[in-house]
Amino acid sequence: MAEILNSYLSYPQKNLNILQQYAKELRVYKILSNYLDVKI
Repeated sequence: MAEILNSYLSYPQKNLNILQQYAKELRVYKILSNYLDVKI
């Protein structure tokens, strides 16, 4: 997941709100938020 998130964060037109919404729907929000806390 870290590699995918690194790729997404380097994308110039990223939308973190949509990414977080998808993570909530897929029930991986807590994992995603941990990665985002470290990366941002």
